[in-house]
Amino acid sequence: MSNIGEMEKRILQIKNILDSKKHQDEESVNLTNELSDLQQNRSLLIGETYGTLSHSKIIKDELLSKLDTVQQNIDSIIDAKLAEVSHWEYATDEYFSPYPYHAEIHNFKRGRILKNARHDERFNKRTTHSFGFNESEQLIIMQFPNADNDIRFGVGTKIYFPNADKGIDGFVANWYPENRKLTKLESINVFKPLADNSWIYVVVNSNKANWSANHYIYNELNCIEHVVSCSLYAGKPLCEFLNFIYDKEGQLEKIMVGDYTQWKRNTK
Repeated sequence: MSNIGEMEKRILQIKNILDSKKHQDEESVNLTNELSDLQQNRSLLIGETYGTLSHSKIIKDELLSKLDTVQQNIDSIIDAKLAEVSHWEYATDEYFSPYPYHAEIHNFKRGRILKNARHDERFNKRTTHSFGFNESEQLIIMQFPNADNDIRFGVGTKIYFPNADKGIDGFVANWYPENRKLTKLESINVFKPLADNSWIYVVVNSNKANWSANHYIYNELNCIEHVVSCSLYAGKPLCEFLNFIYDKEGQLEKIMVGDYTQWKRNTK
């Protein structure tokens, strides 16, 4: 099968047959093997059809070429970003993100704003996330402690470098304010335009082996229509097609992966 739609129909058909069987037999084994092959081929076809895999591999290599240099300078990068902060906001989780629908795509809990948080107490609780903005109101750093009342375990730190093309270079690190350990770079990423209606977000882990990508495809109204999400698992790229559904007011209502609801807006 060379058509994604045909593959999805066959995958659903096999799942229904397997669900209806009370006992495993030879047919079940054959269908399970066919299902595994179909899912892998469908994944590759999704990534290839929209160019996500080819773009990701090029950008991944670009990020890898920067990774060692960033690790060597990560402490000075963090110090410079902290000095650049104009004001701070606080929340119980990753409330702010520079990436479109980042929480919704990954089904993360967004958290709530902490109005009475104090800056000198921001590393006291793991549930306190600090967001630093520059004078242009751009998010440039996010931090949270890895343990309550003990920064010896480090501070999770995300750094953002907004670019002139509205793209973002980013780093994720585990930072030790008291210099008890060397700051460890966890990953390096970039969010950049590919075309007028296409953006891509690629993350490469510091182990230089694992990577992931979200390929945003916009419609003529400049709304995200689809996201092709790919990652490397057990040495093989896995890709999924996320379909964005909007209500009559243009608000995102849900994100679908085939017939499965990945995320749905809470209307309560």
